[in-house]
Amino acid sequence: MRKAAYLFPGQGTQFVGMGREIYDESSLGKEIFDKTSRLYGEEFLSILFEGPEDELTKTINTQPAIFLMSIALLKIFEEKNTLFEPVVSCGLSVGEMAALVAAGALSVDQGVYCIRKRAEFMDEAAQGRAGTMSSVIGLNLEKIQAICGEAGCFVANLNTPHQTVISGEPASVAQAEERCLREGARRVIRLKVSGAFHTSLMDEASSRFAEVLRKEAFCRPRIPVISNVDAAYTVDPGKIRDNLAQQMKVPVRWMDSVLQMKSRGVDTFIEIGPGRVLKGLLRKIDPALTVYTIESLKDIDSLLHEVTAG
Repeated sequence: MRKAAYLFPGQGTQFVGMGREIYDESSLGKEIFDKTSRLYGEEFLSILFEGPEDELTKTINTQPAIFLMSIALLKIFEEKNTLFEPVVSCGLSVGEMAALVAAGALSVDQGVYCIRKRAEFMDEAAQGRAGTMSSVIGLNLEKIQAICGEAGCFVANLNTPHQTVISGEPASVAQAEERCLREGARRVIRLKVSGAFHTSLMDEASSRFAEVLRKEAFCRPRIPVISNVDAAYTVDPGKIRDNLAQQMKVPVRWMDSVLQMKSRGVDTFIEIGPGRVLKGLLRKIDPALTVYTIESLKDIDSLLHEVTAG
């Protein structure tokens, strides 16, 4: 079997209609979606499948939606997969929860519950103090850090050598965006999120989530996981729990996480969940890496057929 890392996307990859195909065409997928809707309420699936977009973009809905679609695709893929052996699991921001389920540190039911609490706490924090995030492309990190310091916002995601996400209150982020463009950034892209995630504005949410996590029994995962917090391999349940709460308020070290996996001989990655954002990021980090994306049932069949034929 080919060894591979399993990757799971973060917030901003959601879209109206996500999961509809899985629900309609996969009995396993439908079972996972129905189980989740019993906890979240019947209107949750309606928001996923039909929108409106502004409802889906709310953190309280976005995070469970991305988690749910990622886990449904993972479980369907696991039923069919005989070609790939996962050797490490990693997710970007909210994707870290799906990565923990994939690794066996948490059950699906635990993940469904914890992601709901995570979304609730972060949504309440965002409502209490407005925030936003923006992707800065083509400007070095040192300049971005200096600009954020002057504007009063924060560096939130270290995605690639040429892409950094900033986060903070809307006025501060807007000021930083303008400065970044003046200093030579090629583009700034406002993200589809409703809060200043991975900053000190999430301190209270992080503390509340830590209390929830302390009551959950984390297992030693079957394969290592990499946390956004330190970009390090771990199988220690206590460390995993602490990192999961901490990552809500500190920068996401995505590029370092990918380079860590590469340094350990991983050269094949499977992105599981909505969108193809992670594939794009890995291409920018190292074009030589092999990256497959699974965001539909067709993708699963196409991937297994392609690898078998190859």
